[in-house]
Amino acid sequence: MKYWFEVEDAQRWGLSAAAVLAHLKYWIERNTSAGEAPCMTQGMREMAEYLPFLTVPQIKGALRKLEADGAIYREGNGFDRRRTYCLGTKLSNASDQIVPSKGPNGLIEGTELS
Repeated sequence: MKYWFEVEDAQRWGLSAAAVLAHLKYWIERNTSAGEAPCMTQGMREMAEYLPFLTVPQIKGALRKLEADGAIYREGNGFDRRRTYCLGTKLSNASDQIVPSKGPNGLIEGTELS
């Protein structure tokens, strides 16, 4: 089986993180319809089956590194311990909208996402 990743990703985050990011991008591109957030749900053990040259702790470390640098963000699945991984940051995937935030004295001005 052949594996590939972006050289720039490997230089920025290391080989493990580049391989994990390429894996996420592949499945997101394959399974995401137009208009949906670029996300995919998969457990770390499942990822290790697709990336047999990485251990679960290496995958976990790579995901943490990618999340800390804003390449991905994760959300809880709600059904089990698997996570949903999305490309970018939550803020970069939010559409322009006004968020009705309330403080102790009413609405807070300037609570727009852009």
